[in-house]
Amino acid sequence: MSTLKLNRFPKSNSSSLQAFNAADELIHATFPSLSGEVGIFNDAFGYLTCQYHNNNPIVVCDLQSQVISAKKNLKANHLALDQKNFKQLFDLKSNALETVLFKIPKSNEAFEMYLQFIHQAIKADGRVVCGFMTKYFNAGMVTIAEKYFKDISQTKATKKARLLLLSNKKEVETPFQKLNNLTYKDLTVKQYYGVFSADKIDYATEFLLDNLTIPEQTDNVLDLACGNGIIGKVVAQKTNIENLHFIDDSSLAIASAKLNNIEKQQYFHHHYNLHEFEDNYFDWILTNPPFHFGHIIDISIPLMLFEESYLKLKPNGRLTVVANASLGYLPTLEKLFKKVETNRNNPKFIIYECWK
Repeated sequence: MSTLKLNRFPKSNSSSLQAFNAADELIHATFPSLSGEVGIFNDAFGYLTCQYHNNNPIVVCDLQSQVISAKKNLKANHLALDQKNFKQLFDLKSNALETVLFKIPKSNEAFEMYLQFIHQAIKADGRVVCGFMTKYFNAGMVTIAEKYFKDISQTKATKKARLLLLSNKKEVETPFQKLNNLTYKDLTVKQYYGVFSADKIDYATEFLLDNLTIPEQTDNVLDLACGNGIIGKVVAQKTNIENLHFIDDSSLAIASAKLNNIEKQQYFHHHYNLHEFEDNYFDWILTNPPFHFGHIIDISIPLMLFEESYLKLKPNGRLTVVANASLGYLPTLEKLFKKVETNRNNPKFIIYECWK
């Protein structure tokens, strides 16, 4: 068990969820000390960042909440890293790192996306230590790793976690394609691999877009947890929006949304919450909010976003939510909003229309 004081951030409503798992612990137990230039990738809440802070590591995070979580947990343990140590994937220098510690993400597409950047950032004689829980292992991980590294091995399982060890990087002749094209009716949107969802516009978003009802007032509109920005793009086609905002916790999502230009005044925000906006600002907020953090289902974040959306909407402003029917958001929304209507014309998904 870790001796660090660590908390999940944003805070979870589930007391059983920890800020680290057995894969984090196995990485540190196997490599208790490191030398040379160290990079830490996809460290969910800062466990590895705290354990290896003496190495002055480069910490590479896609999510803004990961950066804030790492900083909060560093501070809680009386540790510190300079702001310049925190990087996004597109900020990395080539051939700069000797050891990379990497928590494998949920999808193989995201794994390869990260691995390509790691391959570029690591020295020729560098090594990559990939941590994962054994129940999430699939053979595709090894197939992907073999594209970029010659020497690949796995450790024995410890507390249902294992390590995938990579070294002796290859010369890659045909780089992994970072971008994917997705279609919705006559629209095509681009997105980086690792952004939800990988192969097609997800069914919940399609259900929402097929059933959009447009409010009278659309001066200021927000695509919340925007992903590739398809919701905002479709809304822009159907309305006379003056100002369209896109916000997402993921830097790859914001980079994707920027690729899908619309002929409107548009603004992009890389953040996990709505604190930067004034209260009573938006006429309409639309969202298909995330309810997974990696492999874990946690509805704490959507519930937080509903509360913040209420504050940021103008009086009589509207929040439109599409969600899995099983998640049961209705009681929370009815407590917040003066009026809530539902569209249940789909066995799996519900659209909630909420008026402030």
